[in-house]
Amino acid sequence: MRRVWLINLEDTIGPEHAGHILDSYLLRYLPLVRGGDCFITPHKLNPDFVNYIRRIRNLPEPETWLTVLDSVSELYSLCASVRKNENVLKHLRRLGATGEYALHPFIQTAGALQLAQDCGLHWTGTAPGAVKNGYPLLLNDKAHFKEVSKTLGINAIPGFIENTPDGIKKSAHELAGGTNRQIIIKKAFSGGGYGNYAGTLDHVLSYAAQWHKGETVLVEPYEDFATVCGTLAEITEDGCFFLGTDKQLIHNAAWRGCEYPFGNKALNSELKELSLRYARHFRENGARGYVNLDWGIKKNREIMAIECNFRLNGFSHIIEIAKSCFGFSRGKTKIKFLSAFPANGRTSVFSAADELNGKFQGRVLPLGVPNRGLVPVFLAAGNEADLEEIHTETEIYFNA
Repeated sequence: MRRVWLINLEDTIGPEHAGHILDSYLLRYLPLVRGGDCFITPHKLNPDFVNYIRRIRNLPEPETWLTVLDSVSELYSLCASVRKNENVLKHLRRLGATGEYALHPFIQTAGALQLAQDCGLHWTGTAPGAVKNGYPLLLNDKAHFKEVSKTLGINAIPGFIENTPDGIKKSAHELAGGTNRQIIIKKAFSGGGYGNYAGTLDHVLSYAAQWHKGETVLVEPYEDFATVCGTLAEITEDGCFFLGTDKQLIHNAAWRGCEYPFGNKALNSELKELSLRYARHFRENGARGYVNLDWGIKKNREIMAIECNFRLNGFSHIIEIAKSCFGFSRGKTKIKFLSAFPANGRTSVFSAADELNGKFQGRVLPLGVPNRGLVPVFLAAGNEADLEEIHTETEIYFNA
């Protein structure tokens, strides 16, 4: 089935945040495009990166697969923007009429489902009734995740769920207990660390006063985990399948990348059982797709569930890239994704990547263009030694 890519990032983190990072996120998903696919973008993308992806993915001229909107909705929404563009709608209806295309959104929403149905595109995700009721969005809600964790008997981070400024303040004071204990407040529905603020009581409340606009907020103790890791499960019509464990790279309470695979046999066995417990529960309610679960591992090896991301991001994204771009088998490949890799050299990162991929026993794929001396990068190899070599050499080549 060919895909119509719809990276509706704003439906996860909100239009106010999406505008700042939209370009970088759109570029990260271009390497997943295959011949015959359609990729919808609200504006023109960086031509150097588009041409680079065309070359390494052997894609035809951009006009045949890159659909650029000529206008966007005032309050940015990709689904609403597509509906404003009659020519784009006609194009999607033509694709739908072939019976060969499915809509592939970043996050499954009622708006995306309705767009697919109106254009005759297949829908291969969560059951339509569950999508219309907002179930995929609910699975990305941190407050709901706490409730599900309690129902399933899985240990999650303790804390409070609040939706008023006074409630946030009261809970933060209660957690701090008159000490300098670090606490964290989180937007219940967000992603990538947007809406997360960690620190002392005064520090956190100063942010809360500026940021809180009536959304549900989690107020939690800031846990000094020895490790933060993620697990990935896939929910299909045939059942639930555990795909592995990664180590997450966290900076300032925000996700900055991951390494896969991670963990020992005992840890992975326990995480597999817990992850599949969640996945089976979600499947019973109609969910279909990737389930990214975040876990904190304390120094005493206690495991605590943090949150669920039911969308194509993070762990699921890099697994798709490894398979689609390089044909790497899951479980037999060492992968590292870094969202902010240093790139201050005079040489194009694309030229550097070409040279690296021809010289070393590993693969490097820039997932964007350098911005302020940083670029997201995917690295992969068959073993740890080769991965470390390609990582070291990429730093040298990107900064030569």
